[in-house]
Amino acid sequence: IRSLAVATSTVFIATNTQNADMLLFDRATASTTPVDVPGSAGALAIAHHDGYVAVGKPTQVESEFFVYSETGELLGTVEVGDAVRAIALTDEYAYLATDNESELWIVDYKKCPELVCEVVRTYNPSDANNPNAR
Repeated sequence: IRSLAVATSTVFIATNTQNADMLLFDRATASTTPVDVPGSAGALAIAHHDGYVAVGKPTQVESEFFVYSETGELLGTVEVGDAVRAIALTDEYAYLATDNESELWIVDYKKCPELVCEVVRTYNPSDANNPNAR
């Protein structure tokens, strides 16, 4: 287990297991449903808020940020270009800590037309007065 997020009835678990990168653990029945998040590497980070689950993965050819429903339905992705190490979700945005030169990404995770989420802005925290607008 690399990370976890707890909801009322489910624990969402990020694993290093290919083809089961995210596990949905039902707290009432103690049963687990695996979810294969696209890509060849396991998940690094996971977050939950208001019916949404966000997953971060290491650098890969495909996207590194994924948004799911609580039932495991893929809702959207973002190609970050580097590993997503940590995620925080608010009512409005997902905040991603990455290894990219624009280390802090802000994503509208509820706005994902055609499965591509909208990147609102990226920042380099070491130069907070000169954010990288995206």
